Amino acid sequence: MLGSVGRRYSVILLRPIVVLLNKIKVDCDTLSLIGLFWAVAAGLVFAKGYLFAGGVLILISGIFDLLDGELARFSHKETRFGAFLDSSLDRYGDSAILCGIIYSFRFQDLYLVLGLATLVGAFLTSYTRARAERFIDKCSVGLIERPERLCLIILGGLFQRMEWVLWLLAILGNLTVIQRIIYIRKEIKDEED
Repeated sequence: MLGSVGRRYSVILLRPIVVLLNKIKVDCDTLSLIGLFWAVAAGLVFAKGYLFAGGVLILISGIFDLLDGELARFSHKETRFGAFLDSSLDRYGDSAILCGIIYSFRFQDLYLVLGLATLVGAFLTSYTRARAERFIDKCSVGLIERPERLCLIILGGLFQRMEWVLWLLAILGNLTVIQRIIYIRKEIKDEED
């Protein structure tokens, strides 16, 4: 949902930076690695309980995550491996962020369980899409994907309301997985009939 809208506006806002990065020949994969660095830093900061700082670090990570794709498109250097690497590094970044949040709630059983449910929902959301797209062209159904998840985590950090965010993410993430399973079942069944 937010991914396509965000991409439209990011092209406009980031264009001057992308032009500069292209001019000085910055590698797209390097930007992906820098984005991962900031995501891991966010996870470490969340683990220490510094929610506001974690939210800010995710924003910084997100800028690099947007820049790598925009630079690849602008410089006509999009590759299948680059897309695969970026996606893989995104999963590492998401893991670091969510593990940091989970660790910060290690003494609160309910929020520890919600954090783990969020982690499972996040990974199954990504997995069901990747797996589904082996059988159908596109699977972008669902209530929440990575951009929405990261926006909610940023808001939870900035406004010191991570407990509420964990409730939302645990529920919406796993509902998205269920939506995708139902959608894929219908699509595959329609093709087989």
